[in-house]
Amino acid sequence: MASDFLAGRNYQIQYQELEMDVVITRNKHAQLMVQPKWKEKQLQGELKENLQVMELPIQFKWNELGKSVSSVEIAWHQLNYTGSGYSTYTYDLLEGLQAGTNWTWMMQYQTIGGRWQWTWNYQGRKSPQHKAIHTGQMGIRLAF
Repeated sequence: MASDFLAGRNYQIQYQELEMDVVITRNKHAQLMVQPKWKEKQLQGELKENLQVMELPIQFKWNELGKSVSSVEIAWHQLNYTGSGYSTYTYDLLEGLQAGTNWTWMMQYQTIGGRWQWTWNYQGRKSPQHKAIHTGQMGIRLAF
């Protein structure tokens, strides 16, 4: 990452990722996805901080053709971080999560078709030694 205004805050991250997608489709309505991931990030330069991440997200999607789409996801994240404290690059390396075991979850519902579209999103996350954080969003769209 490079800053045009703060030259002393430039840093470089070397990144490797391995991901596999397993998709099970039972019929035209239901789909189950498992996407195990492995990531390794290294902060380059004099600090030499490392992060290894294992993730296991599981998502279920339900599609009512021409009417609505619903999805639910839960994900386990194990972050092994060798670094010092909290800084801008630490937040970037950890992708907003904390070292240790983290959980994230998401629910989404969207109506399709007609002139009205409704969208409802809910996301949450739980990090070690922190309370769960919940975020919701709702949107309505009218096509003229």
